[in-house]
Amino acid sequence: VLHISGSSLDLRSCSTKLETIEAQNALMVEEEATALSAWTVSCLCGSLRLEHVLTLFAGALLEKQIVFVCSNLGILSASVLSLIPVIRPYRWQSLLMPVLPNDMLDFLDAPVPYIFSLLLPAEGGRVPCPEPLPSLPIFLRG
Repeated sequence: VLHISGSSLDLRSCSTKLETIEAQNALMVEEEATALSAWTVSCLCGSLRLEHVLTLFAGALLEKQIVFVCSNLGILSASVLSLIPVIRPYRWQSLLMPVLPNDMLDFLDAPVPYIFSLLLPAEGGRVPCPEPLPSLPIFLRG
């Protein structure tokens, strides 16, 4: 029995060497994804307040269009990639780009759900936008 990252595999159930190798590879991919998700989710939670993390979570579950904007490439890509493990056991079925290149900004007009991020230029601090973006909802405590 092989144990990796909380999952186990009984190697006796594999009848051929190819099945054994495929099963081991699947477990290693799962272990890698678990390690990556721990890093990305911690980056997200360290960068945003809890209410914004919950808003992103709800937006992803409701298949909304989500755009991250940041000048730090590491935080930017980690934030986008963190939404994949955050919505488990569900899976994101639409467009996801950790960093949207400036020559592909037309993708923001896509009529489908997406998760994109835009790298904010360090010098100007502005991203071209044809129309105003909606702001995050403000929840009033009553």
